[in-house]
Amino acid sequence: MRTIKEIEDITRRIIRQELKHSSLMDMPDSGGSNMDHDPRYVKLVGPETIFGEKTFKIFPLTPSEDPDADYEVANKQYVDGHSPQITVDDIAPTDPEEEDIWVDTSRDPSVITLTSSASSTTYPKVCCFLCDASGGAVVVSLDNIANVTFREFFLKKTDTSANLVSFLPKFLDSEFIDGKASISLTGRHETVHIVNDAKQWHILDMDLHLKSPATITLTTGTSSDAASDLQTPGDGNIYAVAEVVGVPGFNLSCNFTGIVRFDQIYIQGAYIGLSIHEVWIQLYNFDSVTYDDIGRYPSTPGENPYSYFIGNSGDYVSSTGQVFVRFYHKTTGDATHDLYLDYVALRCVS
Repeated sequence: MRTIKEIEDITRRIIRQELKHSSLMDMPDSGGSNMDHDPRYVKLVGPETIFGEKTFKIFPLTPSEDPDADYEVANKQYVDGHSPQITVDDIAPTDPEEEDIWVDTSRDPSVITLTSSASSTTYPKVCCFLCDASGGAVVVSLDNIANVTFREFFLKKTDTSANLVSFLPKFLDSEFIDGKASISLTGRHETVHIVNDAKQWHILDMDLHLKSPATITLTTGTSSDAASDLQTPGDGNIYAVAEVVGVPGFNLSCNFTGIVRFDQIYIQGAYIGLSIHEVWIQLYNFDSVTYDDIGRYPSTPGENPYSYFIGNSGDYVSSTGQVFVRFYHKTTGDATHDLYLDYVALRCVS
């Protein structure tokens, strides 16, 4: 029977032969090994025993069940020393071979509070302007499109005053915002979001809201009420128009200001009259310089809401943002008939 020492010697010889044939190393008979100086291999004080016991010269970089602080520091140093270094910078790299990551911080969005007019050229490429116009109108003058590649701006009116908050292009004769010379916000919390291409500014989004008429013009018919009576729904105030004999039976124009686009006329009210009487909702067309029929207003026994949808409001908005909505009685009027309006509004983007 062989002794343990003989078995270990035989095992060592077998391992040497296998390593020589695989060309992994050349282990001399003296017991020395060129793996002692190769960091890819784990170094042992002596050979492994038949029982699998190993004695290391250097503790291998392997996970530990309960590593201490020194062990973790050593591992970090090893990883840091054998890993490629990548730098994150806010300056564009000049060498295309650099492995750095470049973050264009000029595109970082900024929120700016304004109480007076300013130029967008002094602010980042992406910017939100929160404008308090309580002390006077606030105008944000836009960059010259020829000098910029891409800008993205948000505008919001934060105060309750009647003062306007506006975007104004650099050159009014050649640069526009969706075909408009300017974009103005008139009510608190109204917003607009714009971007530019090489030629123009474009509206991406605007806050939809209902806007009541600034004034009323009653050409035919009689009323003792005021425009404020149809500016707030459900407040108990009604704008009443008494129909008159003749054609038209009444002619009432609701005049809106500060409009950019709208997609709906909203009416809450009632026409107390015979159904054969034709009452039409009309919009003034600034292109054809005449009123267009939008829809017939029905005869109803009580107050009801009605909506008239507008596909393209472009021809119905003047260059200064005016819109005229008209209630027009086309047939011969009857003095016993009346029009009652609780609320008239445009669903619009300002």
